[in-house]
Amino acid sequence: MYSPRKFLFCLAIALLFVSGFSSCNPPKPETKSDPRAELTSSLKGANTDGYKFTTEGDEKLEIASLTNGLLRDRIKLDGNNANVVLRYANVKDKSSNTSRTYKIEVAKSGAEITLLQTDVATGELVSKDKFPTADPRPPNGPTFNTIDQCLADFNCRVRPGVQAEANRTCKAQRAGVTCCSPGGTVCTVFDFLITPTRRVCGLIGPLPEEVEILANP
Repeated sequence: MYSPRKFLFCLAIALLFVSGFSSCNPPKPETKSDPRAELTSSLKGANTDGYKFTTEGDEKLEIASLTNGLLRDRIKLDGNNANVVLRYANVKDKSSNTSRTYKIEVAKSGAEITLLQTDVATGELVSKDKFPTADPRPPNGPTFNTIDQCLADFNCRVRPGVQAEANRTCKAQRAGVTCCSPGGTVCTVFDFLITPTRRVCGLIGPLPEEVEILANP
């Protein structure tokens, strides 16, 4: 004879069995992305030994970067031609779920020094900016016993204005200075790339760190 009570009891036992079986197979955890691995794999085998990895972002963008450790010191460009990579950066747009990887490098050809930004995937040259010619030393202009004294003078008189302009426009600014020893017998040319220090400016695009370039004529 059919018994509703007996049927409900059997149904409860069956549900407990299914529940117990499901608990033995918990859902797999979501796989988290590895920004450094993604950036490195997009560089087509480029050597990044000595590069420092960093990430930053906001509600719109994520930026993963590998910055050349040489930027801890002055970069020296020797010979008639030279090329130094400053940074690789992957910029991800969260709204469109798209990303681009850039290479930012400084290049010297003859007396011309340029900052190049290239799309790694396509090879497209995104931007090419020339460094300015260093300020010529005026007649009877100041001379310095050491390069450090000359650069300290530049940092006091020139850099604050350039830094303010970089922060105002959110664009890297370039400046140059010629440091001459007493008597003007030895002169050294410095080119500077000064990037914004406002955090929001760093999220606009892949900018290199501030860099000092010693360019031998």
